[in-house]
This record gives sequence, structure tokens and C-alpha cells, in this order.
Amino acid sequence: MTLGEPVHCTVCGVMVNGMAALGLRGDLSCAAHHESVICAFCERRVQTKPATWHDLGSGLLRCDVCARGAIDHRHQVAPVLARVRESLSRRGLVLREPVKVLLVPLSELLEMGGQRGHTMGATTLGYPKDGLGQVTGIRIAAGLPPEVFHRVAAHEFGHAWIGQRRRGTLRPELAEGISEALAYGVLRDLGSPFADSIRERMKINPDPVYGAGFRTVRTCLLRFGLTAVLEALVRDGELPGTSFA
Repeated sequence: MTLGEPVHCTVCGVMVNGMAALGLRGDLSCAAHHESVICAFCERRVQTKPATWHDLGSGLLRCDVCARGAIDHRHQVAPVLARVRESLSRRGLVLREPVKVLLVPLSELLEMGGQRGHTMGATTLGYPKDGLGQVTGIRIAAGLPPEVFHRVAAHEFGHAWIGQRRRGTLRPELAEGISEALAYGVLRDLGSPFADSIRERMKINPDPVYGAGFRTVRTCLLRFGLTAVLEALVRDGELPGTSFA
């Protein structure tokens, strides 16, 4: 972004009044600092890793601000999940069968074959022959900031909700797109500046599956509404208004 007034850079500490990188919590740094250390969650950039920053694994760094209230332990999970379920139930989404949610080290998700950047949650889902999907569990990485945990939990609940109602998988861009759209709504319910910043990043995510899928699904949601979109995905495996000719 272009700044109108000088601001202290989080990397070099000097005043900047040109092009700068904007973190999700409003931190600014000179755009020229390409080799800086970056928080994986709020995108705050610093010159070297401070002692108060924690590596969750595979180089995913969490800054000291994102550590405040982070979901590090099992006893913290239930209250957050309750808020996620409440937000989704207001939209008519309730799981047919309860699903166990486990808080696990990031390394466990990596061992399951996840890619860095999409390793914060995973839903174990199987499709018996001619049967509905069977969800055996959800894993979420330990150490996530509260807003990020809300996003990941809502995303995985989206996979579980579709799985419990559909015979067969969706195309990846639709499966991830609808789950991202549900997470987007849950973040909106939180109403915090950080949650709002995450939502803005979701809208411009360049990923061809998660980002493009979200934008495709969101466009359809704005046109047809959530109920019609969910019904079409479960029934047809496609978005409403899709031609089958």
C-alpha cells in the first residue's frame, strides 16, 4: 500500500512513507524487506526471530501477539467449538452425528500428507460403497490464535456436514470453496478487527483451489442463498445454476 504519512517499519524501525506491506493487525513494514521473518498468522514482519516467537513446526512462526489466547491445550477447545457450532447452527448447519475434534501437533497433520499453508486442520472422511460419507474425526493444529482456530474449525465442520449428507466427493474447488465460505461467515460473527482482516485475505487468496473455489462459491451464495447452494452440492455435486447439458 502507499502511505500518506511516515510510519515506523516493524523490520528496520525507520520511518517509511512509500510502498509498505500491511499485516493483518495493522503493522507496516517496508516493502523492500524480502528476507524478513514473518508471523504465519498475522503477517507481522521482523528482522530476526524474537525469543517470544514460537515455531509450531515446518517453519510456521507464531508471534507474541498471536500467542495471546492461542488454543494450545485441550481444555481450551470446547468453548471455542461451542461458538463455532452456534454460528453454524444459526445458518441451519448441524451435524447429523457428533464428530470428535482432536487438538494435535502440526507435525501430525504434516505426516498425514498435508501441504504447508493448508495443514492447520484435517477431516477424516470415508465413503463406503453406495453409502453416505462417514466422518471419523477432525484434527486441528495446536497453537492457533482464537480467530484462526474459529476459521479452521468452521472449515472442517463444512467438510463433515457435506460428507454426512452426500454419496461421493465433491470437486476440490467446490469442497474447499464451500468450507471456506462457511468459515468466512463464522469469522464475520466474531466481529474482531483481526477476524475481519482474515476475511479480506480470503477474498483475494490466489490459491487455485481454496481462493478461486471460495470466490466461485461466494458469488453463487450471493445469488442463490446458502440453503439452495448446500442442497445443490449435496444433491448434484455442483452449484445451482450449473448447466448439465
